[in-house]
Amino acid sequence: MAATTEMDMLEYKRRQKLRSIAIGFGLAALVVMFYVATIVRLGPNALRKDGMGKPAATSPLKSNAVQPAADAACKKAGTC
Repeated sequence: MAATTEMDMLEYKRRQKLRSIAIGFGLAALVVMFYVATIVRLGPNALRKDGMGKPAATSPLKSNAVQPAADAACKKAGTC
C-alpha cells in the first residue's frame, strides 16, 4: 500500500508541475498580448521620445514670437 501512495504522490507532483508551467505560459502570453495591444494603440507615436505626436500647424497670420510668461511656463513644464 505504501508503493501506491508514493506513486500517487509522484503523479500529483508531476501534474502540479505541468499545471504550473501551463499557468506560466498563459501569463506570459497575456503580458505579450497587452504589450502588443499597447504598441498598436499608440501607433506610430510609440517610438517617439517626446510622445507628443506631430507638431500643430501654425497659422501664417499669427506671430511666432513666444511671450516671456509662456516661455517660462514651457521651460518649467519641460515641453519646450
